[in-house]
Amino acid sequence: MASASPSSSRLATAIASLPQIADELQPQHLLASALAGLVTGVIGIIRGISYAALIFSGSLAAYLNVGVGIAIFSTAAISICVALFSSLPGMIATPLAAPTAVLAGLAAAIATQMADQDPETMVLTVIAAITLGSLATGLFLLLLGRFRLGNAVSFIPY
Repeated sequence: MASASPSSSRLATAIASLPQIADELQPQHLLASALAGLVTGVIGIIRGISYAALIFSGSLAAYLNVGVGIAIFSTAAISICVALFSSLPGMIATPLAAPTAVLAGLAAAIATQMADQDPETMVLTVIAAITLGSLATGLFLLLLGRFRLGNAVSFIPY
């Protein structure tokens, strides 16, 4: 007997969870779920804005509005992705402080190295560095999950 493919097993899991989803859409649960989503969203946006202010400080402060826009978009994107694609019900995602501190240090180092460059070039370089770092981290974690090396995460600091 052939084993089921991963996509058919995910489909079966999604179909099995339909009664639970229907139960969550009942009026007595809907208000609580909507309020929880609203509070979580507001907290995520506040954290994203404060982290953008940390990263886009000093010589990058003139571009804080760009950083805030990126932070709000990123917060919304990761929240939607986790809500739709997480295998664990009730999962949420918001920006974290530890990676932000590393990114702020990276942004400050780039700003220092590029002090004699055009400010717009400096900001684009910071955004490119943050994007590449985020993509590399995401790919690394995706590969850890794909090859079922989840226990290796315990050896990664922060």
